Amino acid sequence: EPVASGVLFGAGEPLALEGGTGRLERDGNGALYAPQTADQRVRYELGVRSGQPGEAALADDRAVVPREGERFLSLPPLGPGVEALAREIVADAPNDLARARALETWLRRNGRYSDTPPPDEPGDARSPLERFLLGEREGHCEYFASAMVVMARTKGLPARLLNGFAGGRRNRVGDFLELTGADAHAWVELHFDRHGWVRFDPTPPDRRLAATGDATLAQRLEELRSALELFWFQHVVEFD
Repeated sequence: EPVASGVLFGAGEPLALEGGTGRLERDGNGALYAPQTADQRVRYELGVRSGQPGEAALADDRAVVPREGERFLSLPPLGPGVEALAREIVADAPNDLARARALETWLRRNGRYSDTPPPDEPGDARSPLERFLLGEREGHCEYFASAMVVMARTKGLPARLLNGFAGGRRNRVGDFLELTGADAHAWVELHFDRHGWVRFDPTPPDRRLAATGDATLAQRLEELRSALELFWFQHVVEFD
């Protein structure tokens, strides 16, 4: 469906593209955009390099700043509490992978997912990130991902935040995976010397896993409607 920015989604580093996308652009993080598709449906096939390196290989690697520069270590103005918390979490970690896993695990275990984070408190001069980390730790995926990025950077681990989709539901009528706005997600990547950008996800997974349960009657009817719509688009609108 139309995406305002014209971004093209893929499950990994893009290598090859086939489809009527028109002019392509690539941003500083390597993401692909097709500006001419921003207000229309588009169908494309994207070949990617995907997969995660094994834990043993990563444990033997080290986090280093990529060629793109020091911006992946830059930090917003913060009070001392965030760095102190990060230092406490990674205190016993023997290597960079262990430090990253410690931050990821701590956020998953000590945070609570919510689509409606607590509102700002009048007179509280702290940033939303500081209120999240040093308060009730309740928020949506961008809170968790931003928190891990910032804490990782305080420990010298180059990190970046990514946005995309995760989860989705299998449409059994049309045999395809359907992603909606509710599946939008944010996660984290850290840069390692030999393995490049490696994915981490500090958001508690409970909410996404709940979407994999048995479909209700209303959901099955929606699957039928969606499958018919896709069939019409592929075999009538796109017929050539």
